[in-house]
Amino acid sequence: MTFEAPANASPPLQRQVTLSLPGLEEVPARVTGKGEGFTELVLLARPRTALLDHTQAFLEFVTDDGMWRMLGTVRLQAADHGEALRFEHQGRTQLLQRRAHARTDCIAAVIVTAEGRAPQRGLTLNLSGGGLLVRGLSGLQVGDELGFDLRLDLLPARIQGRCRVVRVTPDGFHGVQFSEMDEGERDRLVRFAYQREKAAREARLGY
Repeated sequence: MTFEAPANASPPLQRQVTLSLPGLEEVPARVTGKGEGFTELVLLARPRTALLDHTQAFLEFVTDDGMWRMLGTVRLQAADHGEALRFEHQGRTQLLQRRAHARTDCIAAVIVTAEGRAPQRGLTLNLSGGGLLVRGLSGLQVGDELGFDLRLDLLPARIQGRCRVVRVTPDGFHGVQFSEMDEGERDRLVRFAYQREKAAREARLGY
C-alpha cells in the first residue's frame, strides 16, 4: 500500500538515497542540493546500466515519517568527484511504508555491552529502524543501557550505537530500542527492512 506525500516531502540534504532504474538496478547516491522540482545527486557507485539524459527512474529516500518514492527523469551533469546528476521530479511523491512499520525478520550477529560488564553476542530475530529483537542474551533487565555493534552481512559496514532494553519476552528474547545512532545508519536499516520485506512479498505473491 502507498500513501500520497505532503507537499514538502523530500530527501534531506547530504543523506544517502537510492536511484532505482525500474527492472534494471538500484544505485546508491547522496543528496547534494535541491530546489523546486529537482534534486541534485552524486552517485556513490558506478551503475552497470548506462545512464542517459531523460532516463526515467525512481528516487527512494527515508525521512522521519518513513520510506518514500518519487518518479522523475535523470539529467547528467559534470562533476569533479563522482558521477553527478539532476533528478527532475514528476507527479506525486508516495509513502511506501511508515518508518515505524518498516520491520523485517532477519538473523544477524549483534554484540551488546552493558557498562562494567563483558560483551555478549546475540542473534537478531527481527530488526527495524527503531530497534531489534535479540535472542541469546542473559542477565539484562528492562531499562538497561547498552552499546551495540550490529553485523549485517548484506550491508557493507557494521552499524554501531547505543540502545535500551524495553522488554523481555517469556522466551527470554530481549527487545531493544535504539537511543543513540547516526541518522544515516538508521536510514540504511529502514531501507534494508523495507527492501527485504518487499522482496519476500514478491517471492510469496508474485508481485
